[in-house]
Formats: sequence, C-alpha cells, structure tokens
Amino acid sequence: MTPLALWFGLLVAVAARAQPREAPGTTVVSTTMPQVRVKPGTIRIPVVDGSDIPFTRLSTIQGLSQTKVSWIVQDDQGFLWLGTQHGLNRYDGYNFKVFVPDPDDPDTLSGVYITVLFKDRDGRLWIGCDQFLHRFEPTHTRNRTFETARMLFAWAVARELLPASPCAGIARLHEPKRSRVFTDEEIRQTVTAFDGTRLGRYVRLLFLTGVRRDEALTVRWSDVDRDRGVWTIPPAAEKTGETRGEVRKVALSAQALELLAAQREHSLARGLGRSACVFPGEDGGA
Repeated sequence: MTPLALWFGLLVAVAARAQPREAPGTTVVSTTMPQVRVKPGTIRIPVVDGSDIPFTRLSTIQGLSQTKVSWIVQDDQGFLWLGTQHGLNRYDGYNFKVFVPDPDDPDTLSGVYITVLFKDRDGRLWIGCDQFLHRFEPTHTRNRTFETARMLFAWAVARELLPASPCAGIARLHEPKRSRVFTDEEIRQTVTAFDGTRLGRYVRLLFLTGVRRDEALTVRWSDVDRDRGVWTIPPAAEKTGETRGEVRKVALSAQALELLAAQREHSLARGLGRSACVFPGEDGGA
C-alpha cells in the first residue's frame, strides 16, 4: 500500500467516526433548506363599491365659519359643536349658528381661535380660546336659575328672614325665539315610535291638539265634550290659567275624537272604565 493510499484510508475512517449518531427513537432533522415554489400569475381581488355610504360636504356655503375644524363635541341635546380657527359653530343637522367675540358683550367668547372643546359629566360645554377658558351656559338655563333664586329670596323676604331680595332690580336675559321646528318626517318618526305602547295615544293627542304635556296627561273625561268636539281645560290644570282666571277651550278634530274613543275602549278592557282620567294609571288615577 502506498503512503498516499494509507493517508486516504485514514481520512475516510476519521470522517466516518466524526458523523453524529442519533439515539434510538429520535427523528433525524434534515438541515436542507425547504424550497418555495412560486407560481407566477395575477390574482384579482373583488372590490365592492361603497355607494351605500354617502358623505355630505359641509362648508362655508352652508354657514360654517371656517372649514378647518379641529374639535367636534356633541352635547346632551344632540347639537354638534365644532371648534375652528375662526369661531365656535353649533350645528343642529340643518343650520349652523356661529359664536364669535363681541366687544360690547362680556358674555361672548374672548377669542375666535378655538383651542379645545370638552363636555363634562354634567353635560356642560367647556371652550378653550386663544385668550381665556369659557363655560357655555345657555340663556334659558341662566334665566331658569335666576327665577329659582328670585322665588327663594322672595320667600325669605316674605317671612322677614331677609330685609330685601338681592334679585331686586335684575332683569332676565333676552331669550331668542325658537326657530327650530320638527319636519314632517321627524313628527312621523316620533309619533310612530310610541305606537303599541301605553303612551301611543297620549303622544298622538299632543300633536293633534298642541297642548302641554301635563295638560294632556291629566285630562279628565268630564272636561271633554265629545258631542261638540270641545275640550275645556280648567284654570287649575293650565300653566297660566290661574293667572288669567279663565278657562281655555281646545277644538278636537275628527281624528282626535276617534283617538279618545279608542282610548275609552282601551280603559274599559283594562277594567278602568270608571276612572275619571282619560289616561289612567294602574290605580285608575292620573
């Protein structure tokens, strides 16, 4: 055997001894990298057109003071408040009302740049401007608070607990007349939402007669003349009746009379036919 063949044999023997031996029962894992097969081609992904999700654009044409809106908050009455770099906007779904500073009115905003809007847990709106922080208080809220305080102090003065009322000489704030009215569709949705409930006929009577809610809720059969189609509201049952000292008569349409007749049948079916109230409770009272 030549030296070259001897060395070759030794190398083969050493290489064989260097191979790892797996224990019985073990799995041999191949170190070969898996090959990925790529099949070239074009895959078409179906895209559904979102035509059923319309977006309406609101701009200065509709009354928005500026198109750069940084803050949006919805209050408890459903109004959307939008803070811009030029005024605070209130949106009712139809129209915008813009609030900007008025140097002659200290109750207006201190600046036009709205930096933050926030509604607290009591439903009050906080407005941060480039000058001061404001808390929005509707005019009617301040007037109702003033009326409550004036009655309280008048009660104290009448009982000689106070020498004079601090509300004396203070006038109520001017309240702008309401310009927001229900559309026909809104009336339909409101009325039909109560159909099938115990308030269904009551809500319909409100819209058919235009009376106040308490006046309709406490109406008595003795006040309704179904033959003449007249509902007489006594002064004690009317908000301003005791002040005026006279009764108020409400004309009842044919639809209102049909509604009252159906309510009468409903009360009889409930065993409340002897109740004096048109809309009796479970005990027969209002």
